[in-house]
Amino acid sequence: MSNWLTVPLFILAWPVALLTDNLVLTLAVFIGVVVAWRWGGGMGPADGKLMVGMAAFAPLALGIGALVEIAVFTVLWLGGRRGAKIPGVPWLYLGSLLSALLYILAVSGPSDFR
Repeated sequence: MSNWLTVPLFILAWPVALLTDNLVLTLAVFIGVVVAWRWGGGMGPADGKLMVGMAAFAPLALGIGALVEIAVFTVLWLGGRRGAKIPGVPWLYLGSLLSALLYILAVSGPSDFR
């Protein structure tokens, strides 16, 4: 993913995190991303900026996306592909879609699906 897509989100994440009371989470994600990147965890800088932005704007989507990505890594690891690297953006996108679906289901309620 290009920097011109992720840098504005990363910069905007900090004031949004202050306004939405997600500053501690956003800072924790930022520190985690920097540590993972420095240890050579296979995370790209664009993935990290996207994760920081999601921590400020959509923490549930970030959490769901991270859990899905952890599940994929676990399956790959158990399958013997311990050095596998996968892009983070598709899993974060899937987390966004799943969190939007959860929101729609919560707002509409079960009576609308009859």
